[in-house]
Amino acid sequence: MTRIFLALTLVVLSLSGCVSSQHGQKLPSEAYDKVFYVERQPKDERNLASNISNILNERGFNATHGERGSVPEDATHIVSYVDNWYWDMRMYLLNLKIEVRDRKSNYIIAYGESHQTSLAAMGKTHDDIINLALDEMISRGRVD
Repeated sequence: MTRIFLALTLVVLSLSGCVSSQHGQKLPSEAYDKVFYVERQPKDERNLASNISNILNERGFNATHGERGSVPEDATHIVSYVDNWYWDMRMYLLNLKIEVRDRKSNYIIAYGESHQTSLAAMGKTHDDIINLALDEMISRGRVD
């Protein structure tokens, strides 16, 4: 009986290193035709703002990126992100939360978040993690 318990404990512990979860709130359909501005976080040395903007454009959105406070006149929505990195034999993106705010009201109208442990993040690029977070707020392509 003790051997079975130990075996089950080892299985549970080994699987806990493979956790990945995503959640979010969908972008309202009326926002799909708007202009998005992705603000680069001041401490972001990897410039994820550029990657997020490029992926939004690939999905059919009108998005640009740049520094905080440099929002273009035509931007109707501000995209911000929080990236948490962790060291486990290599640096990996532990958690990424992307928020979309209405420029006028400053209310969050959509968000997507992706969290993955070291094993779940193995072999994934920054763009893969960005796509996981964006999948929680928008469909793969643009809805017309």
